[in-house]
Amino acid sequence: MASGISKHLMGLRAANLVVATKVGRTQRYRLNSEALTAALAPWLARYEPYLGDALTRLKGLVESGVEPPA
Repeated sequence: MASGISKHLMGLRAANLVVATKVGRTQRYRLNSEALTAALAPWLARYEPYLGDALTRLKGLVESGVEPPA
């Protein structure tokens, strides 16, 4: 793995945004969804009044399974 990627992953681990699991000689990373949710909550709350309707429409479109028009 490139050293730049390793440095970014170390920073994400330090911030508790990812969790590493050692598998043999490698590390496998996964998102820490609880920490990510907690980190994003204030930002989302700030912009929700502006994005609420659009996000609700997007959610409905995604959950319907219908392809959007091109």
